[in-house]
Amino acid sequence: MERRQSLLPQIGFCILLAAIAALLRIFPIAWNLSAVGAVALCAGWVLRSRPWLAILVPLSAMLISDAVLGLHDWRMMLVIYAALAVPALVGRFLGSGPVAWRVGAFAAGESILFFIATNFAHWVFFNTYPHTLPGLVECYIAALPFFKFTLLGDLLFSGVFFSAAVLLQKYWQRYPMPALGGAAPVRA
Repeated sequence: MERRQSLLPQIGFCILLAAIAALLRIFPIAWNLSAVGAVALCAGWVLRSRPWLAILVPLSAMLISDAVLGLHDWRMMLVIYAALAVPALVGRFLGSGPVAWRVGAFAAGESILFFIATNFAHWVFFNTYPHTLPGLVECYIAALPFFKFTLLGDLLFSGVFFSAAVLLQKYWQRYPMPALGGAAPVRA
């Protein structure tokens, strides 16, 4: 019971991240400048002992914002959601104290994975481009202007969210939440 209580600050932080990501999708700053990939990566690190819970963070942000924005092709949604679940799993491997270059590398890798997966899926599922190798190349080239904003969003928001997580982690260590029932808290 105490172990579950010790996760409350981390879960609350991840709920806040999901809300921010959903709002930034509903009220975008720029096309494809999203916080969801960064939220996935950060949730994976913050909730590394509970990977299934970390996956729920970006997926809940997507479900909430998709409910407002409108749902699109279910096949694309499946690929998009899967591509956003991967960084939530990979975030666990950033170590106990994330280093800026490592966070940046993971965020860039997540952007590239998302770009490759979603554009390949678009090429497969729709007839926008010919289903040939030149058609696939054309699909990726046409998506490059959007990729720069995806990469920028993942790098920018990863920096902000990981900085906040590290600061809050130091705060939680200094001022731990008391467990319910008066027992001493157990650190995760």
